[in-house]
Formats: sequence, C-alpha cells, structure tokens
Amino acid sequence: MEYLGKDKFIWFYGVVEDINDPLKVGRCRVRIIASHTPDIAVLPTDALPWASPIMSFTSASIGGVGISPTGILVGSWVVGFLVDSTHQQQPILLGTIPGIPVPPDANTVGFKDVSGKYPAIEETETHSSLIGESDVNRLGRGDLTENTIVKKKIDSVISNELFSEPVTKYNTRYPYNKVVSTESGHHQELDDTPGAERIHTYHRSGSFEEYHPNGDRVTKIIGDDYEIIKGNKNMHIDGNINIVVSGDCNIKVNGVWDSTANGKYITSSNESMVLHAPKIHLN
Repeated sequence: MEYLGKDKFIWFYGVVEDINDPLKVGRCRVRIIASHTPDIAVLPTDALPWASPIMSFTSASIGGVGISPTGILVGSWVVGFLVDSTHQQQPILLGTIPGIPVPPDANTVGFKDVSGKYPAIEETETHSSLIGESDVNRLGRGDLTENTIVKKKIDSVISNELFSEPVTKYNTRYPYNKVVSTESGHHQELDDTPGAERIHTYHRSGSFEEYHPNGDRVTKIIGDDYEIIKGNKNMHIDGNINIVVSGDCNIKVNGVWDSTANGKYITSSNESMVLHAPKIHLN
C-alpha cells in the first residue's frame, strides 16, 4: 500500500445507513454523495462499504480503554476521506454534520434513515428536534422547552409538610449549554449560561441530579435508592436537616448508638412508644 494521498486525496460527504457493525469496532455503512447512487434497489445498504471512525486523541481506542465509538445514528450526515483513493472501499469518518432536516424522499431513495425514525415527524420525549428545526437538542438551544424534560421536571415537583422540591433553574441561552443526549432519552448538561450555570444528569425514567447556579444540589430517584459504603461515612451539616418518611423507618445498629443534643431532645408518637432493653437508666 502506498502512502496516503500519493495519488489523490479524496474528501466526501455522506449519510449513515447502517450502524450494526459485525466486528463491533464502531464502523458504519455510508452512502457517499457523488460516488453512490441514491437508488437503494441498485445499491442496497448492505452493499455499501464499512467506514471506520477517527476518535479523539484523548481516547486510547485500544484494549477496551477510551470512549466507545457508538454515538452515531442511522441518518447522520458525515464527512470523511478515502484511504484507498479511487477504489473507494476504505472510507474514514472525521465527524458528523448537524443541520436542519427536510422531509425525506420516498423509501426507495437512500441518503437518509430508511427506517424513518430520524429525523422525527412527530414530537416525543426522546425526539427533541423535528423536521424543519435544528438538529441541536432543544436543551442546548434554549427554545421550545415546553416539550422537553424541563417541562416534565417542573410538572413533577413534590412538596411535603417540611420542605418543597426546588424547581429546576434551567434558563439556557445558546450557545452556552453543552448537551449530551441519547436516543432513549438520557441527558447530560454542562450549562455555562451567565447567571444560570448548572450541571445536570437525567435518566429517562425521571431520576436526576442537578447542581444549581448557587451551588444547591437536587437529587430525585424514581424508584429505589441503595448506598453501599465499605468504610466510614462522615457528614457535616451547618444548618438544619429535614427528613420525611411516608412508610416505616427501620435502623439496625450492631455497635453503640450514641445520640447527643445540646438543646432539647424531643421524641413523640401518635400511638404507643415501646422501649426494650436489659437495663434502662434514666438520669
């Protein structure tokens, strides 16, 4: 093999039509503009060459170390170059190209997601951009948020007799919010919007952790929560602590339980109170 570019260095634009790489190394089949016919009857997707991605220099891409090369989707527009020049069987992908999608052509035409999932025709929780609007997630654009997780979080805020869940401080202005979103509806935000700086991790179930501009942290678990600590745990609280348990509270201590109050120690029950011990000392 001659060195790259000796004969001709060829760039290309194309559209991903298959991401199910049998080797599981992040390759995808790409229909290349001006090289491949759009007619999928003449050139079906499974006849397209596999294109390999170029990863960031911060990803080792060896021995299972680094970033998984699995973020691309069928329908993504890509740019790259051909290692084998005019043979056009060894494409290399440099990156994806966001844009504003238009209505797709007939299913017999390539250069699109042939399944019809992307771009989205109708709004769903996992499709936060549609035909005719930017491919950039709405969370990153700061508009049309009434159909995003922002609205879902606001509508599900809870209150009890001791405190209320703080409402999200989302107030993004483009281009300050760096958003990572997945096809199932997970999101991560690093928001540098002046005066509305946040860090937010959101699971599609509705569980989330959000850091507000003033440093407050709000964590919400939709389901059960387990915390396993093999060593010690230390907690320092300068203010007050409020705990509301709607069900029962069970605590098992295998060592000494030492509880001290410098002020009043108040324990009350609306029913009976039971103490079990070999000896009880009241001083």
